[in-house]
Amino acid sequence: MVISMSNVWSVFLSAFLWPAWGFFTGWWYRRKSLGDLRYENVLSRLRGFESNGDFYDERLHIRRWKDHLPETGGWFGISKRQLPGLCTDDLERFALECHRGELTHWAVLMATPFFAIWCSGWALVLVILVGLAASIPFIAILRYNRLRVLAILARRRSIEPSLVVESS
Repeated sequence: MVISMSNVWSVFLSAFLWPAWGFFTGWWYRRKSLGDLRYENVLSRLRGFESNGDFYDERLHIRRWKDHLPETGGWFGISKRQLPGLCTDDLERFALECHRGELTHWAVLMATPFFAIWCSGWALVLVILVGLAASIPFIAILRYNRLRVLAILARRRSIEPSLVVESS
Protein backbone atom coordinates (compact mmCIF):
# COMPACT_ATOMS: atom_id res chain seq x y z
CA MET A 1 0.00 0.00 0.00
CA VAL A 2 1.38 3.39 -1.00
CA ILE A 3 -0.18 6.72 -0.07
CA SER A 4 0.30 9.39 -2.69
CA MET A 5 1.16 12.84 -1.37
CA SER A 6 3.63 15.54 -2.21
CA ASN A 7 7.15 15.26 -0.85
CA VAL A 8 6.62 18.37 1.27
CA TRP A 9 3.52 16.90 2.96
CA SER A 10 5.22 13.54 3.42
CA VAL A 11 8.11 15.26 5.21
CA PHE A 12 5.66 17.15 7.45
CA LEU A 13 3.83 13.92 8.27
CA SER A 14 7.13 12.19 9.00
CA ALA A 15 8.29 15.10 11.16
CA PHE A 16 5.22 14.48 13.31
CA LEU A 17 5.38 10.68 13.30
CA TRP A 18 9.09 10.19 14.16
CA PRO A 19 8.84 11.94 17.55
CA ALA A 20 5.38 10.47 18.22
CA TRP A 21 6.72 6.97 17.61
CA GLY A 22 9.78 7.79 19.74
CA PHE A 23 7.62 8.90 22.67
CA PHE A 24 5.39 5.86 22.32
CA THR A 25 8.34 3.44 22.30
CA GLY A 26 9.88 5.27 25.27
CA TRP A 27 6.61 4.91 27.16
CA TRP A 28 6.28 1.25 26.10
CA TYR A 29 9.79 0.26 27.21
CA ARG A 30 9.37 2.20 30.43
CA ARG A 31 6.60 -0.25 31.31
CA LYS A 32 9.03 -3.18 31.04
CA SER A 33 10.30 -4.53 34.33
CA LEU A 34 14.02 -4.55 35.09
CA GLY A 35 13.88 -8.36 34.92
CA ASP A 36 12.69 -8.16 31.30
CA LEU A 37 15.68 -5.96 30.48
CA ARG A 38 18.17 -8.63 31.56
CA TYR A 39 17.60 -10.48 28.29
CA GLU A 40 19.35 -9.27 25.17
CA ASN A 41 18.21 -9.72 21.60
CA VAL A 42 20.21 -10.00 18.40
CA LEU A 43 20.50 -6.20 18.12
CA SER A 44 21.29 -5.36 21.73
CA ARG A 45 23.66 -8.25 22.44
CA LEU A 46 27.12 -6.93 23.31
CA ARG A 47 29.85 -7.85 20.83
CA GLY A 48 33.48 -8.76 21.47
CA PHE A 49 34.85 -5.95 19.28
CA GLU A 50 33.22 -3.37 21.54
CA SER A 51 35.73 -4.36 24.24
CA ASN A 52 34.43 -2.60 27.36
CA GLY A 53 33.63 0.54 25.34
CA ASP A 54 37.12 0.96 23.88
CA PHE A 55 35.75 0.69 20.32
CA TYR A 56 33.46 3.68 20.89
CA ASP A 57 36.20 5.66 22.58
CA GLU A 58 39.00 4.95 20.09
CA ARG A 59 37.06 4.80 16.81
CA LEU A 60 34.16 7.17 17.39
CA HIS A 61 35.81 9.47 19.96
CA ILE A 62 32.52 9.28 21.82
CA ARG A 63 33.76 11.12 24.92
CA ARG A 64 34.22 14.27 22.83
CA TRP A 65 30.60 14.55 21.70
CA LYS A 66 28.31 12.39 23.84
CA ASP A 67 27.59 15.07 26.44
CA HIS A 68 26.45 17.53 23.75
CA LEU A 69 23.42 15.44 22.78
CA PRO A 70 20.10 15.71 24.63
CA GLU A 71 19.13 13.14 27.26
CA THR A 72 15.40 12.41 27.39
CA GLY A 73 15.54 9.24 29.48
CA GLY A 74 14.57 11.23 32.54
CA TRP A 75 11.17 11.85 30.98
CA PHE A 76 10.33 8.17 31.29
CA GLY A 77 12.56 6.95 34.11
CA ILE A 78 16.05 7.81 35.25
CA SER A 79 18.38 10.07 33.37
CA LYS A 80 21.48 8.45 31.98
CA ARG A 81 23.38 11.74 31.97
CA GLN A 82 25.18 10.73 35.17
CA LEU A 83 25.43 7.72 37.43
CA PRO A 84 22.67 7.55 40.05
CA GLY A 85 25.16 6.23 42.61
CA LEU A 86 28.27 4.13 42.94
CA CYS A 87 27.02 1.10 44.86
CA THR A 88 26.66 -2.15 42.96
CA ASP A 89 22.84 -1.99 42.89
CA ASP A 90 22.91 1.53 41.42
CA LEU A 91 25.41 0.50 38.74
CA GLU A 92 23.41 -2.59 37.81
CA ARG A 93 20.25 -0.49 37.55
CA PHE A 94 22.08 2.07 35.40
CA ALA A 95 23.27 -0.68 33.03
CA LEU A 96 19.71 -1.97 32.70
CA GLU A 97 18.39 1.54 32.09
CA CYS A 98 20.98 1.98 29.33
CA HIS A 99 19.74 -1.27 27.83
CA ARG A 100 16.16 0.03 28.06
CA GLY A 101 17.15 3.19 26.19
CA GLU A 102 18.99 1.23 23.56
CA LEU A 103 15.99 -1.04 22.97
CA THR A 104 13.82 2.06 22.63
CA HIS A 105 16.06 3.53 19.94
CA TRP A 106 16.23 0.21 18.07
CA ALA A 107 12.42 0.10 18.12
CA VAL A 108 12.30 3.63 16.70
CA LEU A 109 14.59 2.54 13.86
CA MET A 110 12.41 -0.49 13.15
CA ALA A 111 9.67 1.89 11.98
CA THR A 112 11.84 3.21 9.14
CA PRO A 113 10.38 0.96 6.37
CA PHE A 114 6.86 2.23 7.11
CA PHE A 115 7.85 5.73 6.06
CA ALA A 116 8.16 4.43 2.50
CA ILE A 117 4.36 4.13 2.48
CA TRP A 118 3.97 7.90 2.07
CA CYS A 119 7.50 9.10 1.27
CA SER A 120 9.35 8.73 -2.00
CA GLY A 121 12.40 10.16 -3.71
CA TRP A 122 14.35 12.83 -1.88
CA ALA A 123 11.75 12.95 0.91
CA LEU A 124 12.31 9.26 1.73
CA VAL A 125 16.08 9.71 1.72
CA LEU A 126 15.77 12.75 4.00
CA VAL A 127 13.41 10.97 6.40
CA ILE A 128 15.66 7.90 6.60
CA LEU A 129 18.75 10.04 7.26
CA VAL A 130 16.95 11.97 10.00
CA GLY A 131 15.75 8.71 11.55
CA LEU A 132 19.26 7.28 11.55
CA ALA A 133 20.74 10.50 12.95
CA ALA A 134 18.12 10.52 15.71
CA SER A 135 18.91 6.97 16.87
CA ILE A 136 22.37 5.69 15.93
CA PRO A 137 24.38 8.19 18.03
CA PHE A 138 22.17 7.49 21.04
CA ILE A 139 22.50 3.74 20.61
CA ALA A 140 26.28 4.19 20.55
CA ILE A 141 26.22 6.31 23.72
CA LEU A 142 23.97 3.89 25.55
CA ARG A 143 26.08 0.88 24.56
CA TYR A 144 29.26 2.71 25.53
CA ASN A 145 27.85 3.63 28.95
CA ARG A 146 26.50 0.12 29.51
CA LEU A 147 29.82 -1.47 28.57
CA ARG A 148 31.78 0.83 30.86
CA VAL A 149 29.48 0.17 33.81
CA LEU A 150 29.51 -3.59 33.20
CA ALA A 151 33.31 -3.49 33.13
CA ILE A 152 33.31 -1.73 36.53
CA LEU A 153 30.92 -4.34 37.91
CA ALA A 154 33.06 -7.18 36.54
CA ARG A 155 36.19 -5.72 38.17
CA ARG A 156 34.35 -5.35 41.45
CA ARG A 157 33.24 -8.96 41.36
CA SER A 158 36.75 -10.20 40.64
CA ILE A 159 38.30 -8.39 43.60
CA GLU A 160 35.61 -9.07 46.20
CA PRO A 161 37.01 -11.24 48.97
CA SER A 162 35.76 -14.79 48.80
CA LEU A 163 36.42 -15.58 52.44
CA VAL A 164 34.97 -13.85 55.45
CA VAL A 165 37.48 -13.44 58.25
CA GLU A 166 35.89 -14.31 61.56
CA SER A 167 36.94 -12.42 64.62
CA SER A 168 37.64 -14.43 67.77
